Order: sequence, then structure tokens, then C-alpha cells
Amino acid sequence: MTDLPEVRTLAADLSLTEAEVDTAEKVAAMAELKRATLAVASTDANLTQWLSEEHYAGGVLMTAATMNKRAELAGKGNPFNAVSRGELIARYNGWAAQLVERIDAVDGGAAPAQFLPQLARFRADPVHVLP
Repeated sequence: MTDLPEVRTLAADLSLTEAEVDTAEKVAAMAELKRATLAVASTDANLTQWLSEEHYAGGVLMTAATMNKRAELAGKGNPFNAVSRGELIARYNGWAAQLVERIDAVDGGAAPAQFLPQLARFRADPVHVLP
């Protein structure tokens, strides 16, 4: 199977707290994840697509938390508050943990294509669907 240890290492360090929302360090961590996913050498188009879709999902969730925080700081009020942002942070952290599990599964021989339908549903409706 394709070697994914660097992607897994980066994914294992992904997490988000309220204090970390909208910080350069977390943006850099997502950029580093993207760099690592692009560096995975594979002729399996499903693997490449899966890694890209995973990065997209994490980016959407992080961006949503960031925009929520910025809107709250700008005084826009509900639904821009710490409670709704906490839900976004929890979704991001759930995605990050799931990414590690999926990498382990793929590294163990699972087909990355099995994750693509759920990620496609998330892309179509990120508000109501988990990646």
C-alpha cells in the first residue's frame, strides 16, 4: 500500500481549541497537511481524490469556525457565538480523529474509494452532513 506516515503524523497533530481558532499556526498546519497529501506518490486516482477531499473537509470546518469567531468579534451576534463555534470545533476535531482512522485503514489495505461517497455528501451539504 502507499506509504502515508507523514500525512498520518500531521493528521494526528490536528486539533482545534477555542483559543486556536483563527491563528496562523492552525492555518499553517492545514497548509502542511495539503503539502503532504500532494506529495503522496500513487497511481491510485481514488487515493489522490480521497486525500484532497479530506483536506477540503477540514478546511471547510476550520474556515467556518474562523468566520464564526470573526463575526462574533465584529458584533454580529447570534448565531455567531462561542456555543455554535464550539459545535464547529467539535466537528473539526471529529474529522481530524476520523482522518487518522481512515489513514490507518487505507495503510492497512482498505480502499480509499469507500470514503469518497461520504465526503461527496459533505461537499454537497457541509452544514448537515459529516465528512
